[in-house]
Amino acid sequence: HMAKLQSDGLELVTNIQVAVDARESDRRTELEEACRLRREKLENEAKSSQEKFEEITRKWTDVKMKQTPLDLRDALNSQQQLCEQILADKNKLISELQQELKASDDRYVKDLKRQAKDIDLLIERMEEQISSLKKSYREDLQQIE
Repeated sequence: HMAKLQSDGLELVTNIQVAVDARESDRRTELEEACRLRREKLENEAKSSQEKFEEITRKWTDVKMKQTPLDLRDALNSQQQLCEQILADKNKLISELQQELKASDDRYVKDLKRQAKDIDLLIERMEEQISSLKKSYREDLQQIE
């Protein structure tokens, strides 16, 4: 009887630990995938920005050759648009990363609350187990007496 109580109690506690471990494993897998995607996005954005920057640099030689003020103005406007496009891309990336950071913060808070609930459940099950074992020990002691 005592062995069964101890076994059941251990199983109840172990079930919580297994569930927590599974959630942590899932969280780490999701985190690794998010990091991989973020790294990919940053690399692609860096390549794109570098290509646009090189285009701007190449066009400066054309701008220097412009003779009329009107042509020069058009060339400078074109350069300005390319620069603004780079800035817009960077701002978009910053905004996306800020949203990811906020989502990550929200997930962290949610995970902390879930962990607190798991700890409370674990404590509750341990207290129930202690109570059951005490009761069983008392009954066994009474039978011995």
